[in-house]
Amino acid sequence: MKNKKEWVDIQNSQNIIYHEGNICYRNTYKGKVFRYRIYKIDTLHLNKKTWSLLKDDEKYDVQQTVKSIDKKILEIHSAFNALSQNIGDRETIKKKDIDEYISMKSTSMKPKANYGLVTEFEQWIKEYNEKKRQELKNRGQNAPSGTLPGTKDFVSCLNLLRDFEYDNFISTPIKLKDVNTAFINDLIEYCYDERVSDEKHTYNTRGNLVNKTLQKRLDSLFQFLNDITEGNLPYEIKKPHLDVIDRQIIRLDTQELKQLQALKLNDPHDEKIRDYFLFLCYTGLRFADFYKLDSTFFDIKENILKLKSNKTFSDCQIYLCSMALNIANKYKWHFHDYTNQALNRALHTLFEDYDLFGELITMEYMQSGRKTYTKKKRDLITCHSARRTFISRLIEQGADIYDVMSMTGHKKVETLKFYIDKFGLERKKRLIGMINDLQVQ
Repeated sequence: MKNKKEWVDIQNSQNIIYHEGNICYRNTYKGKVFRYRIYKIDTLHLNKKTWSLLKDDEKYDVQQTVKSIDKKILEIHSAFNALSQNIGDRETIKKKDIDEYISMKSTSMKPKANYGLVTEFEQWIKEYNEKKRQELKNRGQNAPSGTLPGTKDFVSCLNLLRDFEYDNFISTPIKLKDVNTAFINDLIEYCYDERVSDEKHTYNTRGNLVNKTLQKRLDSLFQFLNDITEGNLPYEIKKPHLDVIDRQIIRLDTQELKQLQALKLNDPHDEKIRDYFLFLCYTGLRFADFYKLDSTFFDIKENILKLKSNKTFSDCQIYLCSMALNIANKYKWHFHDYTNQALNRALHTLFEDYDLFGELITMEYMQSGRKTYTKKKRDLITCHSARRTFISRLIEQGADIYDVMSMTGHKKVETLKFYIDKFGLERKKRLIGMINDLQVQ
């Protein structure tokens, strides 16, 4: 007589399913299904009726595995419940959001005495992110799950500190007392050096940063340091202000837009790429806002595209010209075929195949000294160039800056100052005319 099989039960099995060879956590929110793969196992070793694992499996420690699965389910369930309460109807919960929440919660439970600066920064970012989320809720707005757009620069700075700590603080973590002028100077130099990941460590900051990007990291670091020290920075260190070059704006002018619009294309794929880019040029949308569009965002009576900016959460109202509306109707308001990167690559291929925008442009940047590179204009054009095209052409036509901001979702006039200085000739002429009209005859 064969021995009866013995099984070890998974206690927290309420939200478990077996999917594609994996024990998965499953739950629903706002009509959507969320699944998280926990453990890969053959059905021979799993009793799906009782949610138990076969005890006499010699390949692994069954008792320990079940404990690990039970613990993971509780962590995922707690994270899922927290995230699902603060998510908008159009947003999704992803595995990385759950992992981030679990990691942050785990960090917050560590004793304060064991904190290094990196761990404390992690906790500070979590609290900052939740504070911003609450501010959105208080204004009646939905906040996406995970890291909010306004928190991303802090996360990038945190990744830099993690890499810097790995390479320079072998036995102990970075402490606040380590942060002095020499530390800041070493950190800056570290950002200029390139690094290659290996099996021991994956670098999130691979070096070779230009000054403009590095300044954002320093701004984020000093905002954190000022907050935790209440303005009493260690050793009275000062935030460096790195030299940067006034940026060039890569955009299409009116003649270039006409050239692209009149281009005869026989390939439907090329036509779609061109049309998508033209739609961006005539609406000024960021790619994330463009990607989420459907016909529900369009008010046909007022001929206005109404949406909330994915980055700034500002309300945007964009009046559509006939060309933009024709493109939207042509593709039935469906713009979900490409990622940002894929559309950029397709644009470069299209421009090269038809020998468009071959003008040579020399760009300057600061990176431990002044450097330059020269490329064809088409190699510098991206989806975001369409947004620059939209803004610069409006400014050229003398548009009021606040009207522009109401369409683009910008929150600060300073962000658009460069456009005003470079493209605001007609606006300046109009102002001069208004000043002259003030004269009493």
